[in-house]
Amino acid sequence: MKITSEFLKNVYNRLLNTQWFEFSEGVEFMDGTEWIEMRRHKKKRYGEKFSVENLDSLTEEDYIEFLYFKNNYSWTQLYRTGLKAVEEFDKLKEAIKFLQDESISIDTRIREVVSIGGRYHVKGVGRNIATAILFVTDKEDKYGVWNSVTERALEKLGIMPLKSTDPGVTYRRINRVLNQLRDMLGEDLVAIDSLLWFLLHYT
Repeated sequence: MKITSEFLKNVYNRLLNTQWFEFSEGVEFMDGTEWIEMRRHKKKRYGEKFSVENLDSLTEEDYIEFLYFKNNYSWTQLYRTGLKAVEEFDKLKEAIKFLQDESISIDTRIREVVSIGGRYHVKGVGRNIATAILFVTDKEDKYGVWNSVTERALEKLGIMPLKSTDPGVTYRRINRVLNQLRDMLGEDLVAIDSLLWFLLHYT
């Protein structure tokens, strides 16, 4: 399949105009436009909570809240593994701070947080949660989300990059593709994350 700007815009317009989305945890939206607007609002909200400047004020309740779709409006079932991280909450906050350190390569940041044995690995925090937190704290719109939906949608499009044994390298490769799609669509990475979910479930 050849991916073009026209193709992406057509799929995105279908998403925006699709009526009545029903998600898990009793969350409903009138249409795709409302869903994406609310996703952007929640991204800003959690981005502020998880920001380096506000980490000292972050509570266990804030983090737990983020794990549920009814609060984040973006991803389901993060709580299935993510709740375990509360047991090492101080270490979790160190990992969240480390993820935002732009003086360190993204390969290293993801590797050290996601890999078992990594310096900042916390039990319960894998690629889904690590990249979701990176995504919401990103103020420059350059870090997308890496989860099973991302992989399956990119595979469906025929543009899933080669995976590495190093999760940091795999994320960098996937994120490059997500940024390319963002530029082709002319929107942001919230739109791309939503579009990939829609593509997987509605086309």
